[in-house]
Amino acid sequence: MSLPSGWRARIDDVVVDSGARGQGVAGLLTEEALRIAREAGARTPHAGGISD
Repeated sequence: MSLPSGWRARIDDVVVDSGARGQGVAGLLTEEALRIAREAGARTPHAGGISD
């Protein structure tokens, strides 16, 4: 989202199929999303409360 102080990125939810839970999939998806956000210029990418 664009704010006067710059671009921000926020991940609220990551949903993983029940058959893939417990394998670190949510963490990998989150890290990749944060990497993409940083590359796109997000100043403060944030993922809150996500667990696998």
